[in-house]
Amino acid sequence: MSQLKSVVHVVKRDSECREIVRHLEKYDVISVDAEGVQLGKDGQMTLLQIGTLENEVYLFDVKENRNLFDTGNLRKVLENENIVKVIHSCSGDSAALYFQFKVHLQNIAHIVIQEHKGTILVPLLKLEDICSTYSKTSKVSDQKEEIRVGGYWAKRPLTDEMIEYAAGDVTSLIPEVYETQKKYIEENDLWAKYMERIEEEVNYDIDESLRKKRLDRLQKNIRKIVDTLPQKYTLSTTMNDIEDDDDLQAIKRLRWEDASNLHPVIMHLKTHTVNAQLNELSEQLDTEGSDFMIRWNPDGFFRSLERHPDTSIQNRSREVRQRINDIMIGDIARKYDRGTSLNEINPAEKDALKSLRPRGQNDTRYNPVVLKLYWDVQEEIVDDIARRLSEQRGDYRITKGMYKRMQFFISNMDVPIKVKVKAKELIQNLDRLFGRGKIPFKQ
Repeated sequence: MSQLKSVVHVVKRDSECREIVRHLEKYDVISVDAEGVQLGKDGQMTLLQIGTLENEVYLFDVKENRNLFDTGNLRKVLENENIVKVIHSCSGDSAALYFQFKVHLQNIAHIVIQEHKGTILVPLLKLEDICSTYSKTSKVSDQKEEIRVGGYWAKRPLTDEMIEYAAGDVTSLIPEVYETQKKYIEENDLWAKYMERIEEEVNYDIDESLRKKRLDRLQKNIRKIVDTLPQKYTLSTTMNDIEDDDDLQAIKRLRWEDASNLHPVIMHLKTHTVNAQLNELSEQLDTEGSDFMIRWNPDGFFRSLERHPDTSIQNRSREVRQRINDIMIGDIARKYDRGTSLNEINPAEKDALKSLRPRGQNDTRYNPVVLKLYWDVQEEIVDDIARRLSEQRGDYRITKGMYKRMQFFISNMDVPIKVKVKAKELIQNLDRLFGRGKIPFKQ
């Protein structure tokens, strides 16, 4: 947050919102952010923040009053093409606004673009890193990582901690961060690329073609860099020997399955990277213990390593994954209750719950909250399989392991009745479509 103390207004009433909108329409530049529960297309937006150059902050409580966008006229500001909205990493915010409130952000200044510094594979910068790069004074709340979890932003009333944090995100962006980056873009003739990146960011979770465009560009850049590695390094090179940021990022982002089909040096470097990542996670777990906080969803990373040709990597991966899962399960028992819904827990926590194998809904080995959420996840899985079967019909393939799990749900007396009934209906539909005992399983 900026050095000056912000004047913060929490807005819930339509009449107050309309008055503030008239005030905001006088500005050429404002800053915007949003909070929610797993914020995105399907993740509920609960709060929208707007900051001004006069250090005013308006927190629009859209959980308490969804009508603020329409009867409160808030959409008029967000869709106004004459007002620059400065925002950091807005794809999730934009998707939530578009799908939940039919609001399409216009005239966005997206922080940050870095290709002008000569880096091809730009790491995703956190807001605090951006503030330190583009400003001598701006900073964000020290509590950022700790409080952006679970259903925190669904809680009401807003606490002083929540208000301080939400206000800090918007006051940190203007004016210095925005003006400094704008100057960089102008000096390096980056406006065309900048506008292209903004279009991608705003519509990344709205327009599938833009998502594909970004992913294709990323894969192309990774391969371009990777193809140069055998000329620069040898089979004796370690990751500590590599100083080029693009080389390090390319090796890290390259899938080991792809690396195995390329030059031996590339697979050698990828294996070193995987070992380094596992070492780093192990050291973090040793140091932080139960305070360890996962800041990304590791499921895909660990599932991939289960198939790695090096058995020592397979074993270490399972060990690290189990330690992380144990901590997350403990966190779930501590921070949630039996009234928690699945849209309040994050994808990594869902994957940790999926790793459990309770005997039923009364298995005393597990915390009651953990058990309840586990069975909620299982019901969601059955619903998802039923939906895909309905859509794909004869083209659908279920794994043998999942089919056996459905049979377990049906035969076990301690499985929640809703899960049992849905699993039975799913099996009946599969048998009806393919014939009993003739189901083609996914390989």
